[in-house]
Amino acid sequence: MPGFWRKCRIAFRCLRFAVWAVALVALYALAWFNLVGLPDFLKTRLVAALREHDVPLEFSRMRLRFIHGFVAENVRLGETKNSDRPALTAGEVQLRLNYPALFHGRFQVDGLVLRNGKFTLPVSPTNALVLLNLQSELHFQTNGTWSLDQFRADFAGAKITLSGEVAHAPEIRNWPIFSGQKPGGHGAGRPLEKFSDTLRTLKFQGQPEFNVALNGDARDVHSFTLRLNGRVPEVRTPWFSGHQVQLAANLTAPAEAPVELDESWGFWTNLQPFRLVWTVRAADIHSEKINADAAEVDGVWQAPELAMTKLSVQLGGGKMAAAASLNIATRVVTFTNDSAFDLHTVAALLTPKARERLAEISWTQPPQLRASGRFRLPPWTNGASDWRDDIEPTVQLAGELAFTNAVAAGVPLDSVRTHFSYGSLIWSLPDLELVQAGTKLKLSGEESEATKNFHCRVSGAFDAESVRPFLTTSNAVRGFGYLTFNEPLALDLDVRGNVHDFNRLVATGRVALTNFAIRGQTVDWLTTSVAYTNLIWSLPDLELVQAGTKLKLSGEESETTKNFHCRISGAFDAESVRPFLTTSNAVRGFGHLTFNEPLA
Repeated sequence: MPGFWRKCRIAFRCLRFAVWAVALVALYALAWFNLVGLPDFLKTRLVAALREHDVPLEFSRMRLRFIHGFVAENVRLGETKNSDRPALTAGEVQLRLNYPALFHGRFQVDGLVLRNGKFTLPVSPTNALVLLNLQSELHFQTNGTWSLDQFRADFAGAKITLSGEVAHAPEIRNWPIFSGQKPGGHGAGRPLEKFSDTLRTLKFQGQPEFNVALNGDARDVHSFTLRLNGRVPEVRTPWFSGHQVQLAANLTAPAEAPVELDESWGFWTNLQPFRLVWTVRAADIHSEKINADAAEVDGVWQAPELAMTKLSVQLGGGKMAAAASLNIATRVVTFTNDSAFDLHTVAALLTPKARERLAEISWTQPPQLRASGRFRLPPWTNGASDWRDDIEPTVQLAGELAFTNAVAAGVPLDSVRTHFSYGSLIWSLPDLELVQAGTKLKLSGEESEATKNFHCRVSGAFDAESVRPFLTTSNAVRGFGYLTFNEPLALDLDVRGNVHDFNRLVATGRVALTNFAIRGQTVDWLTTSVAYTNLIWSLPDLELVQAGTKLKLSGEESETTKNFHCRISGAFDAESVRPFLTTSNAVRGFGHLTFNEPLA
């Protein structure tokens, strides 16, 4: 019996030595795997497991970390020899193994954890789009489905987060943009270059944040949906600056989108397969020509139409609401506008002459402007276009304008209201109404942009006192001072001519004035027809009644020679002359006369 226990002790001692030896070897192996790296046969098995998911991972060495497990260092995903193709590099990539499969002796990679990564997308020989500080978790599922979680990266000063799930993900590398193929179509490759060039002009204050969600099947581009939400504290661009910028976008590639590219669309063919819906909001917007307190823009692109479904801007103490759409196939732009803001806010957008006219007008309440219209753009394949020759003839516009409590050229206006239209190069004002104290005028007219000919009709009551601020000569001021008006002038005039040549002015109509006084002498009423043509004024049937005076006058005067001719008939009350006698002799002599009947 003692021999049995002795043998057991020896066997136990040998087993203990063996366990310690195995433990020491294991510890040595773990230390080796951690400090030096995995042996080739293990790396080969792991690389083969990665290639089952079509992940051609290249690395300098692979180590076994006590916390993170198998980790590949100095990783590159992509071809090292082709600098014109996208490439992903990382400081380290952790391999997440399926341990039940490993227990059965099979290496199966269920996911990757990427740290300190960098993604480079070349857009030209000298320029590339780059994602830095890339961190991400990638999970491999059945049917080649890749699930992306906790993706974070820095891009052009912004923080990017990305999540999504892509079926048959390895097929992505066959897409033209990633395979190094040059996609066809007008302007191929240029959109990314333009995007990169534009991106470099943007300056951010505070770090922008963008959240992106991507889902789809790599075998069917029409299944993809990309959703973007972003927030930018402050941005400065060559065109404007803004604060608290928020944006949201949804990008898809619908199956019903046109398949065949239409070369007449020019650069728009690059966007033809996609559908984009977006919303942008911003506050405190400043640009060289216009400033706004806040703005919101909603839009949608789906070939062949680009639509701005909503434009809401707070500016100039008021608000502007607008919408517009562009049909790429027909090149027709349609738009609507409903606004109430101080138009001086957008004065910089106007022509110098229009700015001068606008500067003469001020108001206490913003004017109301409603308009809608359309015009056609020149062919997309054309070079630089000329507004007057190519676009202006196609413009059609209709709307209405109204404002109150305004001052124009120093004259206060109670209210102005009109509809307007523009088409075939002709402006039309069918029903302009102007109210200013005792003045109430109606005007209808039109003007040709091509010939500058105009025609208008003015009718209503005109307060003659409104003329006083426009009198510039002493004689005119003194002469007007002799007149006293108790009622407005009634008029009905038809005027036509040319804006650039007032020698062609033609005017006809009728005016009437009642209850006014000349140097204190009351006139009951005056009425006459008026005609002006070929620089000649004509009063064919003037009639004046003042107490016992009843006169008729017909005459004309030439603006060129200042010659005039007139015929006066009727009964004249001589007493009407007395207020106009200025010398003592005239007054004394007139006092010796007594009149019982008017002078015929």
